[in-house]
Amino acid sequence: MKKLIIGGVINAIISIVVGGGAAWGVTYYAHSNNAPVAKKSHSADKKKVDLKKSVFISMPETLITLHDKDDNDRYMLVEIVLVGDGEDKEKTDLITANEPLYQSIAVDTLSSMSYESVRKLHVSEIKDLLLASLNKVVAARNMEAPYHDLLIKKVVYQ
Repeated sequence: MKKLIIGGVINAIISIVVGGGAAWGVTYYAHSNNAPVAKKSHSADKKKVDLKKSVFISMPETLITLHDKDDNDRYMLVEIVLVGDGEDKEKTDLITANEPLYQSIAVDTLSSMSYESVRKLHVSEIKDLLLASLNKVVAARNMEAPYHDLLIKKVVYQ
């Protein structure tokens, strides 16, 4: 009986020490800059934007043909929304005027990938991929990007 009580006390002490260490670690990393940080997306690197002043412009649905590992045609339907500054009518009109360019960039970016590789991507990764491609092509054309973010409204695979 004595061994059982001593074993229980030792077990309780070990549990308190381990639990306390875990709690300390969580609070330390949660409240400091020492926490391991996940890979940031392109939109996280930009300055914060007031969404109350933003306008969301939906592009028409874009149908993309992908090829699978057996070289069969597969299809992906994606609906993109570009976020612009609602206080700058000229830029929002430019987003609408450049819809074909943005759709072309999306088709070019995604159709060069295999069905399996696109299917493995999370929606946030597709968003980052498309935003990076848009920014690259817009910069190559010496244009100023009239949008400040891109959203994925819908993704459908067949």
